[in-house]
Amino acid sequence: MRELEFFGEVTAGVTHQIKNELSVIKETGSLIVDLMSMAELGGVLDPGRIKTLAQRVVKRVDRSNLMIKKLNSFAHSAEEETDRADALRILELMIGLYERKAGFNKVSLALDSPSGESRLEVGVRPLLLERILWAALEAAVGAARPDSLVRAVLDLSGERTFLGLTGEYENPPALPPRELMDGSSVEAETESGALFLRFPSIKKA
Repeated sequence: MRELEFFGEVTAGVTHQIKNELSVIKETGSLIVDLMSMAELGGVLDPGRIKTLAQRVVKRVDRSNLMIKKLNSFAHSAEEETDRADALRILELMIGLYERKAGFNKVSLALDSPSGESRLEVGVRPLLLERILWAALEAAVGAARPDSLVRAVLDLSGERTFLGLTGEYENPPALPPRELMDGSSVEAETESGALFLRFPSIKKA
């Protein structure tokens, strides 16, 4: 998948989610207007119901804002002209963006990261790292059994940062496309039915 296609797929998924949230907000707002109109004609207005509907709107707005925040963070990655990336932050972002697609396969995603670590820098360009992680998640979710959990386990060992995607797989997950891996200093393999990636670590100063 080329960069433009990758951006298109991710953006389309998020905007579809936002559109769904806006539809619910519109329907709920219309219902509130109908209830208010009935009250103006002498009907009984239930404050508790109005409050519940208003809370539903607030919840949907919060979810939409979170999606927009993720999409904005993703969009800015294309501007980062650097050969290093925060693997922990980007993995959290990619999992958040991929959750909807995983849900279509009835698969849940979870992240385990090293305790006490708030940042794990690796020697990979941010956009390339996002593409590799997206491809790895796609392979893992596609191979996972329905109603199961794929766990992303991120760990640091010496000069390499490891990512394992473990779960209940019907078949071993496919490796990310060679076109992404060649020349990236990222290694990938399947072992014991799970998918593992190794990234060159950048030590803290």
